Amino acid sequence: MNTLQTILTIFKNNKALLLFIVVVGCLVAVPKESFSQAPIGEFKEIRVLPNLDTAVRIRKNGSLWFGAMVGGMGNYYLGTLNVPRLGPDPKNGVVDITSGDGSGIYAGLLLQYQPPGTRFGGGLRLALADRRISSGTTQVLSGSSVNSGSEVDSTLNYISEAVNNYIVVSPELRYNLPVEGLHLLGGLDLEMLVSSSASSGRNFNNVANITHLQKDTNYKANPIRFGGHIGIGLDIFSAALSSGLRFRLCPYITINSGTVVTSSLNSSWNTIFARVGMDFKFSFDEMKESILPFDPTYVEPPHSLASIQWERGISVPGLQRAERLAVADLSLGAVEAPPVEVPREVSLPPADEVKPVVTPPIRAEETIKPVPPEKKTPRISPGKPELFYFSTSTSLSLSPNAEAYLDGLADYLKANPKATVDIVGHTDNQGTEVELQKISMDRALQVRTYLQKKGIPLRRLFASGKSSFSSIADNRTEAGRKRNRRVEIVVNP
Repeated sequence: MNTLQTILTIFKNNKALLLFIVVVGCLVAVPKESFSQAPIGEFKEIRVLPNLDTAVRIRKNGSLWFGAMVGGMGNYYLGTLNVPRLGPDPKNGVVDITSGDGSGIYAGLLLQYQPPGTRFGGGLRLALADRRISSGTTQVLSGSSVNSGSEVDSTLNYISEAVNNYIVVSPELRYNLPVEGLHLLGGLDLEMLVSSSASSGRNFNNVANITHLQKDTNYKANPIRFGGHIGIGLDIFSAALSSGLRFRLCPYITINSGTVVTSSLNSSWNTIFARVGMDFKFSFDEMKESILPFDPTYVEPPHSLASIQWERGISVPGLQRAERLAVADLSLGAVEAPPVEVPREVSLPPADEVKPVVTPPIRAEETIKPVPPEKKTPRISPGKPELFYFSTSTSLSLSPNAEAYLDGLADYLKANPKATVDIVGHTDNQGTEVELQKISMDRALQVRTYLQKKGIPLRRLFASGKSSFSSIADNRTEAGRKRNRRVEIVVNP
C-alpha cells in the first residue's frame, strides 16, 4: 500500500511525466508498419433515366466532419484538499482530505478534418456543458467534552462534496490503426470554469449516525485549467443519407488530466478522469457524376458454359432399381473338339523371287505437326476487381496470367465501346512514401500501356496509385507483403 501511495505521489507532482508515459506506451504497442489510413468509403449510385441513358454517381467520404458529442466521466481525485474544522470540534485549523472520487456528464460540438486515404487527421471539440461532482472523506481524532466535563478522544469523518461546471476547448490529432475505423486520438484541453460550489462537514456516531454538512465558503475552484488527453476510438456505423450527406457513429474513451482543480486554503486538489463518449458525425460526400448514353446496338458477349453428359454407364436422374442379370444354367461335361486340318509342309517361293518392300520417304512438308492447345479466353466480370501480383517490392513486370487476362479484356473493350477500366496499383511497405507512390503508379501505367498497345484509347483507361495505403494483408510477413504487391483492375460497363 505504501508503494502504491508513493507512485501516486510521484505522478501527482509530475503530471507531465504521467502523460508522457501513457503516450509513449500507446505508440510503442503498435508497430509503425501496421498503421493504416482513413477509409475512402466509395460506392456508386446507378439509375436508368427515362430516355434509357444511365446516370452514374460515385460518392466518397468527405474530408470535413461536424456533429455533436455526449458522454460520461469517472473521476479519481488525489492530492490535498484542505477543509476547515467545524464546531463543536475545539481544535482549530483545517483537515486534509487526500483522496476521493466522483462522476460527471458532458455534451458539446465537434469539428474534424480527415482526408480519405490519409493516416493523420485533426479536430476541435467544444464541451459546452461539462459537469463534475467530487466527494472526499478523511478520518481525524478530535477531543470532545462529555457531561462530566472531562475530554475524551473520538473519531470524526470529515466530508467534502464539490460541483464544478466547465466549458472545455480541446484541439486534437487522430492517427489511424490497421483495423478500419480504429484510431488513436490525443490533444490538449483548456477548461474554463463557469460555476462551482462545495459543502463540507463531518460524520460521527453518537447513539446514531449523524452527518452535519454546511456550505464551504472557503472553496474556490481555479478559473482556468490546462491539461491533455489521449485515447482510442472506433467508427462503427456509417450511413449515406439524401442530398449527399453521410452519417457516422464513433464511440471513444480518453484519459484526461491537468493542472490542480483548487488551491483554496493552500490545497493542491487534482483529478485524473476517463471520458467515455459517443460522437454523432455528419459529412457531405465528394461526388462525381457521369451519363452513359444508351447504345441500342450493344450486344452482350456470350458466356461460355461447359456441360458434361455421361452417356455410358449408369445415368442417375433419380435412384432406380437395377434389374438382376439372368444367369445361364451351365453344366460341366466332356466336349469333343472339332477336327482341325494342319498342313504338314509349307512351300515358300525361291529367295531370288522375293521382292523387298520399299517404304517411300516422308517429305518435310508431310511431317505431322503438333496441334497447339486452344487458348483459353478469360471471363470478364464487370464490377468485380481482378487482382494480379508482383514478385518483388520493386517489380513492374506483368505475369503471364495478367497478360492473358488483359488480352481477353482488350477483346471485351472492343466489343463494348462504352465500357471503361479503373486500374489501381498497390505496394507493400518496403521503401519511402515517395518511392512507394511511384512504384504503385508505374504498375498501373504498365497495365494501361499494355491495353493501349492493343488498340484501347486512353480516355477509357483510368490509372492511379495508392502506395501502401490500402493494404489487404499484414506487411510484417513476406506472405502478407506479397499479397499487397498488386494491381487491381475493375471494368465499368
